Amino acid sequence: MKILNRHGWIVLDELDLPPEGGIKVEYLSDGGCFEPACMFPNRTEETLFEAHNHQDWNWATEYRGLVPERMIRDNKVYWNYYVNFAGLPENLNRKLRVTRFAAGGKVLSVTEPEATIDPGTTVFLNNWREWEGSPVHTYEGMEPNRQNDPADARPGWTVANCLFGQPRLTIFGKEAMPPLSYCPELSGKYDLYLCMKEEVLECDLELPGAPVRERLLISSRVIPFNKFWKEIYIGQYSFRKTDRIVIHQAETTKFNPTRRFGDIYYFKLVPAGHTEKKSSVAGRMKEILFYSEPYSLAYGHHLQNETMAARIADEYAALGVDKVVCQMGRTGSFVLYPDSVSSRGREGDARGDDRQSSNGVAEMMKNMDILKVFPPLCRKRGIQFLANMGVNSSYVGSTLETKFSMDHPEYYHHHLLDFSIPEVIDFATENFREMARYEIDGLSVSHTRYPYWQTRDTILAFHRGIVEKIGRKRRGELEINISFVAGDPDYYQAIEILMREDLIDSIVPANLMCIYPAVDLAPWIELAERYGKTVYGMIDGWGLSSAGMNTSILPRPAECEALASRYIGQGARGLYFYQSEQILSNPFLRRFVKSLKSAGNSPVVKGYV
Repeated sequence: MKILNRHGWIVLDELDLPPEGGIKVEYLSDGGCFEPACMFPNRTEETLFEAHNHQDWNWATEYRGLVPERMIRDNKVYWNYYVNFAGLPENLNRKLRVTRFAAGGKVLSVTEPEATIDPGTTVFLNNWREWEGSPVHTYEGMEPNRQNDPADARPGWTVANCLFGQPRLTIFGKEAMPPLSYCPELSGKYDLYLCMKEEVLECDLELPGAPVRERLLISSRVIPFNKFWKEIYIGQYSFRKTDRIVIHQAETTKFNPTRRFGDIYYFKLVPAGHTEKKSSVAGRMKEILFYSEPYSLAYGHHLQNETMAARIADEYAALGVDKVVCQMGRTGSFVLYPDSVSSRGREGDARGDDRQSSNGVAEMMKNMDILKVFPPLCRKRGIQFLANMGVNSSYVGSTLETKFSMDHPEYYHHHLLDFSIPEVIDFATENFREMARYEIDGLSVSHTRYPYWQTRDTILAFHRGIVEKIGRKRRGELEINISFVAGDPDYYQAIEILMREDLIDSIVPANLMCIYPAVDLAPWIELAERYGKTVYGMIDGWGLSSAGMNTSILPRPAECEALASRYIGQGARGLYFYQSEQILSNPFLRRFVKSLKSAGNSPVVKGYV
């Protein structure tokens, strides 16, 4: 076995463990007894995403220093001494006790090697009381794995010293806090990592040279619940001596009682060593489309005014997005622009999928006409803008419902508006006439979430009605896009006729609301080529679900890469990302999207030590 220092870790290499065996690592503490070492089984990001059995990861990182052989990659494990010593210890020469074992725990060897801690040029930052911009309180004795704020904690930025000793930065309470900043006085290019203990972190980072803030929302839908101690790669940044790292409180955590800052234990800066690796489809993929929901952004208080709208457009541009498909509403629910047939039937704060309430949407609509503001902001950044309406949910009984749908219960089939009724078609198509008056590049119709009870004839009547309402001249100026659930005979028949009649330009065959199963684009590519149309492959925002939509795991980069390779390989012009708001705050998916273009600077994290 070899022991070496690398990028702030002690690496135990050449372990040569038998199948079903493992290794247990302890260190001699200053108190003279052996304590479990915080061991990371490997440094691949995919391991962070693996399902959690509430034992293996936590036994390795916190409770036992024990790593089963099945979790180890490349014959090595990693000791995070900065966790164990709550910083760098005064005595850098430490004795380890290393137990190698076979299947069942049978001991193969016990050794007590010496290890000298040497971070080298790696820089750790957890000197939170030296950060500037706001007072930083201290809270002693916080429970190790909190789910809520302590009742006796003062609101504001706080260094919380948990029972195990590590000082973690957090925010208690909902008061708006000024950002914290620190100048590490570094010069050169560095890879930035972040270490957290809890399953939650929600904040914005302002980093040197980055065109936009790095928004972070790490939750149990990204990394499994209760997986203690994670080190996350954020990105590569060029520092000058005067550059600062700035931590901003996320807007949503100020308003939503279910959201909180979480914790940061340390930042780690390593002299740049990543090599760039692009997606397998880079150079072959022509377009990236983001399906955007201003409603969701406004609900979380991220889109309240024109300044915030410009910031969102900057985030799209930084990711290389070519087209934004921007949902203005769903048939029967109110739209986000003024002077519409789809006016609100009820007043009151909007409720979200998280079952909370928010006045963020009302604030956005009071402050601006998003359909007037957003398209020129996108176009200025080289992004085309398609205005979208979804089919078909009135959200009956909620504050989302329109006056039209409230006034006409006779127009319903079960809980959805009935598109076999001419008055419903007339109402639904009017939204497209309204949107076509704006300076947009296209119109989009989403059939992917509520396609229930649609038939070939209702689909045709609806889309013929759209073109009739906007007029042939305007239709010729706009791209008309449709997303729909594949594997449905009614939709296949309707899509073929819509192509033949030149009522649509591009299609997105998809699933109802999941990335699985992978869609076979071959029949759609063949159909589109016959009529000179375009096909995009959809990567949805939801993975497989075991307990409901809001607990679905978010797609992982490896899953997205496999789907991208399949869809582009089948002939899709590009990728259409549904629920793109989730990408904006996910560092793993942001990096994947950046990797799709042939030009760019997206370092891949493949065993990122």
